[in-house]
Amino acid sequence: MPKVEKLKWEKELLGLYISDHPLKEIREKIENKNIMTISDASKKLNRNVEFIGLVIKTKKIVTKSGQPMLFSTLEDMTSKMEVVVFPSILEQNPKIWEENSVIKVQGKMTERNGMQSFLCNNADQISTIM
Repeated sequence: MPKVEKLKWEKELLGLYISDHPLKEIREKIENKNIMTISDASKKLNRNVEFIGLVIKTKKIVTKSGQPMLFSTLEDMTSKMEVVVFPSILEQNPKIWEENSVIKVQGKMTERNGMQSFLCNNADQISTIM
């Protein structure tokens, strides 16, 4: 069975990856660049950071002004993070926010009511998994 198919089944059946992580190969390629893990980025409150993550869930909402925006959950091999995608960022490239997309996001870590989130200022698709 191809590795990609095995990972897909693990995620569907167990809710997590057991044998490997789809970002492992990508992480090895970018380790010496200024791109943090989600775990490290979460410690940089109110600072601009960038990280690469796999889109695992996206919730679309409509703002009071009628524009679509997203709350997207990204994960890497260290953690998960909710990413707030405002309408101006979403309209630049809405396709990259689909599940199983690997994206690089830039923005600011924030905390509100005891919950951390990431306010996205820019996003670029790296690849898709599965």
